[in-house]
Amino acid sequence: MTQRLRILAFPSISLLYLLACGGGSSKSTPPPTPIATVIAYTDPAGVPATSFCLKKNSISGTHLVLDLYGPVTPVTGSGVVLTLNLDTTKATWGNVSGTALVTNGNVFASNAIVKGKLSGGCLQVVVTERGVGSTKTLNGPLLQIALDLETGQAIGSVITLTPDLTKSQILSHGTTNTIGPLPDLKIGTLTTQ
Repeated sequence: MTQRLRILAFPSISLLYLLACGGGSSKSTPPPTPIATVIAYTDPAGVPATSFCLKKNSISGTHLVLDLYGPVTPVTGSGVVLTLNLDTTKATWGNVSGTALVTNGNVFASNAIVKGKLSGGCLQVVVTERGVGSTKTLNGPLLQIALDLETGQAIGSVITLTPDLTKSQILSHGTTNTIGPLPDLKIGTLTTQ
């Protein structure tokens, strides 16, 4: 009879043990993934004197404005064409002000021609002097563009922004009347916070 009590008691003890340890009936839910509320940009470090670069102008929560700067070692031209590709699953191209995808910096005349074209994640922008304008030294802020953070992004995500240098150019008018490639463009790091 003692043997029989041991056999009957074993399943009962096992069941009590499982219930005491939270055995199986209650499920724990993982904590929710923190959602980003800020788009952050770190300017590129160690930019060579001959390179163009994108620098942070301003951030307002999920809206970021970037300036295209010309190289420290002066290059001359009467306009710039810039083509950029953005990972649109994490951010989208925004308007710098009003409905403008691109605005003039302070290198070109205030009446410069400024245009932007958007195709999915690809943004093409141009700023140029009107008519046969004289060339400028391109070593300051040339134009402004903007990005907006997509909703629902996890904190710490990296947003990919890459230049297409095959479609980015420096325009020269006057006596040379040439179009040449943008030699290099350095882009910083885009993340979510």
